[in-house]
Amino acid sequence: MPTAERVAALPPVPRDTGGSRTRTSASVSASPTAEAASCSASEAVAARASARAEEAFAAAPTCATLFRAFTLNERFLDRQRIRRAVADTARAGIFWHTFTNHAARPEAFRLSAGGSRMLHTPNAGGNSIWSEVISYEILAAAFGATLQQTETEIEYDFENAKITDYACMIDGHRIGVSVTRVINFPDLKDYKRHQTALTAAEARRLLEKKLYGVIVSSKLVARKHRWEKQILHIFTTSRAAAHEVYRQYYQMPEKLTADTVVVLTVADADYLFVNT
Repeated sequence: MPTAERVAALPPVPRDTGGSRTRTSASVSASPTAEAASCSASEAVAARASARAEEAFAAAPTCATLFRAFTLNERFLDRQRIRRAVADTARAGIFWHTFTNHAARPEAFRLSAGGSRMLHTPNAGGNSIWSEVISYEILAAAFGATLQQTETEIEYDFENAKITDYACMIDGHRIGVSVTRVINFPDLKDYKRHQTALTAAEARRLLEKKLYGVIVSSKLVARKHRWEKQILHIFTTSRAAAHEVYRQYYQMPEKLTADTVVVLTVADADYLFVNT
């Protein structure tokens, strides 16, 4: 598809309403019955989303796997489900696991060749290099991912396009990976009083923003670096924070979830959430 057509095909940018209840002229003219029906539908979606999140988080992960410097605790069969979702270009999904760190500080982490390359390759800015490196280490250990391009090696058809953090191969499929962090600051050891707890509105805003960015970067990546689909890898500070992201995911419109596979990692390593 020509670049201009790919840009035209992008979904509209999600708007951050800040929780505003201001109505447009169209909504003012709507009947009370229509408004009530709309509210009921929204409440039903929220209720179903909450129920799915509760079901997903009802029990702790039961399968523990020790890797070189960390342990992943997963729900039974989730790793196979993620593999299937990665292989199916039309399939979306959300999965979660816990990451137990065995390194006292990030510099002591025993990196793979790909992780070391990411760490020592300049990125496009930002303060989350360790979360990107550990994201790759998790995918490499759990799924045999092999690094293809780092953030600054991926080329796009437009300057200043939304970008993806790295590209890798998983089971013969070329996958883009975008990494982000959802932080509930009171979970951190060095929590400061001015830092706020995660709210539902903030979790929704972050998820909307990142899912939209995945779609845009996938549309605008240069042909030679194009992937089949993307993983949105989200690190959270606690199960409660992950639960909220899970709940918000099931309220997202399908045009945003698209075919993106969301992997939630509940991590006990504070260094993943500070500006390093």
